[in-house]
Amino acid sequence: MRTLLGPVLLCPIGWLGAVACAHGQSASEATTAHSGGGASAGGGASAGGGQGGGSSGGGAGSGATGAGGTGGCDPANPGSVTCGKGICQVSVPACDAQGNPVSCVPGQPAAAEVCGNGLDDDCDGATDEGCVCSNGATQPCYSGAPGTKDKGVCKGGTQTCASGQWGPCQGQITPGIEICDNKDNNCDGHIDEGNPGGGQACVTGMPGPCGPGTMTCMGASLQCKSNVSPVPEVCGDGIDNDCNGVVDNGCCAHDPCVAGAALTSGCTPCVTQICAADSFCCSTNWDGMCVNEVGSVCGLTCS
Repeated sequence: MRTLLGPVLLCPIGWLGAVACAHGQSASEATTAHSGGGASAGGGASAGGGQGGGSSGGGAGSGATGAGGTGGCDPANPGSVTCGKGICQVSVPACDAQGNPVSCVPGQPAAAEVCGNGLDDDCDGATDEGCVCSNGATQPCYSGAPGTKDKGVCKGGTQTCASGQWGPCQGQITPGIEICDNKDNNCDGHIDEGNPGGGQACVTGMPGPCGPGTMTCMGASLQCKSNVSPVPEVCGDGIDNDCNGVVDNGCCAHDPCVAGAALTSGCTPCVTQICAADSFCCSTNWDGMCVNEVGSVCGLTCS
C-alpha cells in the first residue's frame, strides 16, 4: 500500500467538483475561476461578472447592451420625435443607427406673422394673430363726418388689406373748406355760402354811388359787386342816382308850376305833353300860360 504525500484534495460532489479535481483545483478555486470571469466550459468569455454561457458558449453577460442600445430605441424601427410649433415644427428619428437618442431642434420662425396664409409663421402656437383682415381683401370706407357722405362733393372710397391691416381709404373725398367754385365743398348742402374768398373792398368802375363795391363770390368766381344798385334819378339832389354818369339827368331845370326858363321836353311826362301842345314853353320861355297848362293839359294841380 502506497502513502499519498501532500495536501489531500477534497472534491465536492457533482460535475463541477469532478472537473476541479481533474485539473488539480480545490472546490473554492473552481468556484472562483467560474464566477470571476474566467473561461467558461464552452470556451466563451464572460462580459465581466455575468454567468457563463455553459456548454453553449455564446451567451452574453448581464453587463452588455441588448438590441436597443443604451436608449432602449430599436435602430431598425426608431419611430420619431416631434418638436416646435407652426412652421417651426420638425420631426426626427428617435435614435441613430447605434441606438443613441437624437436631439430634436425646431426650425426658425418667420420675422413676422404673415396674415391670411393660415400658418403660424412666428411659431407661437397661434395662427394669424393680430390680423384684422385677409391680405388683398377690399372694403368701402369713408372717414368724413356722419351725414356728409354723398352730399356735395363728398364721396366714399375703398381700402385694401395689406399685412393683415386695412390700408388708407383711397378715392374718398371728405368735407373741406368752402371755396368760390359753385360747389358744396364742405358738404353741408349749401353752395358757396358765406361769400368764400370775398369781402374785400373794391371799385366796380361804375359812375356815381355805384362805384364802391365789395368782392363777392358770384357764379363760381369772385367779382366786384357795387354796394348799391342804380335807382331812378332824384331831381335836385346832385347825385347820379341811376349811375349813368349824368347827375339829375331827365330832371327839369325848375318846377313846372313856376315860370322861368324854357324847360326841356322829357324832363317830366307832364312837360313832355305841354311841349307837344305848346312848343313856346320848351323853346322860348316857360311863362305863366305854360304854368296854367300844367292843369289844363296834364290835369295836375300846382300847390
